Formats: sequence, C-alpha cells, structure tokens
Amino acid sequence: MICQCCETNLVESKKRPLCKRCYQKLHKAGLLDTYPLIIDRTAIESKYSEKYGEQIVSDFKAIINNPDIRLNDIAVKYGFTRERARQLFKLINGFSYTNVKKTKAYKQLIQQSIEKIDPIRRAKEHKGHVGIAAKSEEQFYLICKSLNFDIYPKKNGNAFDFVVNGFNVDVKTATHSYSFWQIGPRYYHFSMTKRQHSGLDFLACHAAPEDDFYIIPKSALSSRSVYIRDKKTGGDQAIDKYEGYKGAFQLMTNNIPDGYSAKRLLGCRSNCFLGI
Repeated sequence: MICQCCETNLVESKKRPLCKRCYQKLHKAGLLDTYPLIIDRTAIESKYSEKYGEQIVSDFKAIINNPDIRLNDIAVKYGFTRERARQLFKLINGFSYTNVKKTKAYKQLIQQSIEKIDPIRRAKEHKGHVGIAAKSEEQFYLICKSLNFDIYPKKNGNAFDFVVNGFNVDVKTATHSYSFWQIGPRYYHFSMTKRQHSGLDFLACHAAPEDDFYIIPKSALSSRSVYIRDKKTGGDQAIDKYEGYKGAFQLMTNNIPDGYSAKRLLGCRSNCFLGI
C-alpha cells in the first residue's frame, strides 16, 4: 500500500495510510486528521454489537440526524460513561461527535423557531387580544390548508403573517364594530402599518362576530385603513366596496389570467372560474 501523502514510500503506520516520514511531518504540523484512520468499520460494528446488542450501532448512527438524542442518553441506556460513548461514536461513525454537535444545535434552533411561529400552537398559548388575533390566524391557516394552498407562517417581527402561494398575506382581526355617528351603520376597522401596506399582496380581514374573512388584494386598498360595514346594523342596504371580497380565498391562487384585475374577476358574479 502506497503512502497517500508522498505517493512513493510504502505505508508504515498502522493507524493511517502514511509512511513513517510523512506521519511524523504531519503530526508536528497538526494535520493528521486530514487523512482517515485505517479501521475496519464492519469488524468494529460486529464487535460492539456482540458486546452491547445489535441496536447500539443504529443508536449511534441515529444521533447524527436526530437533534433530540444525546450521547448521555445512550450512555445511560447501555451503562457506560459519556466519555466512553464519545469514543464509541467516533469508532462506529468514523468522525468526532464535536462536528455533529454544531449541526444538532442548529437543527434545534430551527425546530424551536418553527414551533414558536406555528399558528396552532400560538392560538393555544396566547390569551386576551393577542389570543383573539392568534385564533384568527389559526383559522386562516386551516382554511388555506383545506384548500391545498402552499402556506407557511413568517417569523415573529416580520411585517406579514403568512406566505400563501408566494403572496405576502397579513391577517387582521376586528372584534367590535364602531359607528361614526350615534345613529347609523357600524363598521369594522382594520389598519396596517406603512411597512405592511407597501409590501403585502393580500390583506385578510377577519370580522370575528360574523366569522367572515375578506381577502382583499393590494390593488383594492386605497389607504392603510379598511372599513367594512357591519351587516347586522345595516339591513339590506349594508353593501360596501369590499363585499365582493368576502370569502374570496380563490384570489390567492396562481392561475389568475394576465390582464384580469381582481375587481373585474369579482364583478363576473356568474360563470366565473373563481366560482363567486
């Protein structure tokens, strides 16, 4: 067997595929780890499988991809120390646990961030006004999932709540309607920040007492405030400019023809591919 470093001399080291001269040279430079150990993995796996059971090999390999399994868990399971578990991990897998630990920590952070922004979890944890808004987001999320939309929540602090089929969507909730005068129709008020208005594609307004969603595209928003008439106080005349967007989840699909505005699609009222 020829030395992998100089490619001229024969291998003299029992640990690595190097000649004596290259081994000493790389050892002084601290570069021995660049050449793999000469180890028969099959023999090692069969050796420790006979000693501790066949499952020990699969347990040590499962640590690599599962962030919830730690070396200490396997050490307790098989009755040896954590240091021995670290040594066996390197023997069975061929690399140090330190390299895997950084990746596992990163995966745990990703998993925690995903759980933190999960709308179903947020609806269960939060209470008060935040809890009401979280329940509206949960309901919006479940409706989009039932329609087979590609939806995922955005991180906390982002200007939008969801990305639906590639569109930025923010969900707003109103629990009460207000009147501009002492007598007359009442309105649900929804407002946006300047950052939200400039970057969103759709505004999903949830009138909680009526349990209705209004999916309003940005082209139909004249300002950062939206007023939707309360149907309970307006009778038959309670029709406003956003009435056509009630339950219009179909607008967030990607199959809207070019040149068709949302108002034109919603104005069809019959024989429309949106089914409105």
